[in-house]
Amino acid sequence: MGVNETNALCPYCGHGQDRRQVGRRRWILLEPEPVPAGCVPDEHRWVIGADGWAVRGWWDAMGKECRIDHRLVCSNWDSPGHPDEIFYALWMRNRDRDGLSCEG
Repeated sequence: MGVNETNALCPYCGHGQDRRQVGRRRWILLEPEPVPAGCVPDEHRWVIGADGWAVRGWWDAMGKECRIDHRLVCSNWDSPGHPDEIFYALWMRNRDRDGLSCEG
């Protein structure tokens, strides 16, 4: 598999994500849609470099977009993997897409 693989299936929910290389033999599934970086905690911001690799984006977020780790908002989980509002909103969107309840 190459560095850039769009529509890689999540093994838990079965939906297409972007599979990106983050290191030697290390990969991450990212949500396909970018989100405003200012809404995402620094340690959870991912950007796609010119080489197609995913890197953590800890830069100044004003006016920029980033991607987030799909594991934090996968519809298969009973709750989002992070308490911030952006993760909860995306997790609810994914649950709704799959016809799953957002109630605990």
